[in-house]
Amino acid sequence: MEFVSVIFQNHWKLIASTFTISKFLWDFYLHNRQLKKVEQTEVQFSTEQTDLVVNDKSSQALSNLKDLLRLHTDKLGFDLIRNLIIINFNVYHKIWTVSGTINELLSFILPINSVSQTVLFSVVSNGLLFSWGIPIQFYSEYFVSKFPKQEPPLKWLVYNFSKFVLKCIGDSFKIFGFLMLAKFAKSFPIWQISLGFLVYTIVKVSLTPLFVKIVFPGYLKPLPKGELKDELTKVCAEVGYDPESIYLSDFFGGIGYNYLPNCVLANERLIDKFTTKEYSSKVLSVIFTITLNANLNQKLRETAELYVNLLFFDYFFINDNTILTQFGFTGNQDDLIFIKYLIFNQIFLPFNLVIKSLQKYIDRLHNQQLDEETYEIYKQIFINSLKKTQNNNDLLVFESDYLYNIYYTNLPDIGRRIKYLEQLDKVEKID
Repeated sequence: MEFVSVIFQNHWKLIASTFTISKFLWDFYLHNRQLKKVEQTEVQFSTEQTDLVVNDKSSQALSNLKDLLRLHTDKLGFDLIRNLIIINFNVYHKIWTVSGTINELLSFILPINSVSQTVLFSVVSNGLLFSWGIPIQFYSEYFVSKFPKQEPPLKWLVYNFSKFVLKCIGDSFKIFGFLMLAKFAKSFPIWQISLGFLVYTIVKVSLTPLFVKIVFPGYLKPLPKGELKDELTKVCAEVGYDPESIYLSDFFGGIGYNYLPNCVLANERLIDKFTTKEYSSKVLSVIFTITLNANLNQKLRETAELYVNLLFFDYFFINDNTILTQFGFTGNQDDLIFIKYLIFNQIFLPFNLVIKSLQKYIDRLHNQQLDEETYEIYKQIFINSLKKTQNNNDLLVFESDYLYNIYYTNLPDIGRRIKYLEQLDKVEKID
């Protein structure tokens, strides 16, 4: 292991470039698989005798999806060029030098130290990334999309610039917190830091419902009296959930943990599209994300990822500044832990690929479990609710490439979910 470490230390830039190119080739391969799947579906779809209106809608949706995939492929090449420039032309060091100059100019506001310079480094980096990405974003909005936003380019640019400013502010606070935490956590072992992260995320998510209730009391609407409330009250008694924790809102999702403050937000706009029992089955599926501790499982996986990440960072980089030297930082290398961690994430790409794929796969298994539990109570009614959801999708005839799906999506195609539940239904009827 020590021999491998010595080899790595002398070739960090080469390794980072190799991994970046490998990541590009992998993503390019997956997008081309997906594109071929779309083209096969188009050929299959054109030979089928279907309703003309549905035919037109689905053809248009497939065409849009094909354009979107081609755009993503172009963006992959765009990002590859950017990352190789960053790695091979010591861009981090150049930005660090510029941020130091800005720090001196703003000495009447900001203290001249590594913390201020790192925050300014983030602002300058975001500015460069914003400038680099704007052309292809504009191209996607106004040239590739079949239905571009009906707004003038200047308004679009102002909106994106506003997002950029908010991102700079948010990243500045995050980086400042990271640096303060890094100083505090140096004396703690990695497992304690990871455990602290787990506790923090649980507390943060658990306090969200309380925060929303207090700060935005009108945002959450209690269930009105009627059939829907009666049905949900009955099913909540069956699964052990408090029906008073179900609220109507403009979006649909589960928040919290089974043993801490939590609530379910049900999309008010979808009620009229389903029968009472069908809609209740959809809400029940969200309730199961809480009662089956899906949130906790996700946070445990994120904690394990952080632990592995920190373990590698600690072994290869924390006490070794050769990586900084190879990326142009030949001067004072004290207090550059954020820069070192930034470079490390360029090199950690292969591990991120494996971890991300594994996380997506586990998420899909958990979703299958949620579907099974909901089916056990509502049977065919839940399948009908999924079919209605599918019928609202213009890509009714398209199923994503399985390898692309595993790497990029948490949920399987709704068609596959329906087929799986229908197979369960057939087995039960046979038994």
